[in-house]
Amino acid sequence: MKVKNISVKPICIGSISLLPGETAQVDATYDDAMAFYISMGLLQEVQEKKARGKNAKADSEADAPADAPAGGES
Repeated sequence: MKVKNISVKPICIGSISLLPGETAQVDATYDDAMAFYISMGLLQEVQEKKARGKNAKADSEADAPADAPAGGES
């Protein structure tokens, strides 16, 4: 499972050390610990986007920043 540390303190799970804001892949062996940290609001499970064929290119273009500011913004 891929998790992100959303707390303000480092969290260690097995041999993985997560600083605040870091994301890491954690073995299924530690599912109970991760569920506990998630329930406490310290970790967040990260869902990976699964892109397919030609949709992958369209998704990457949609994520590109716009050159001009949106209407009314300066």
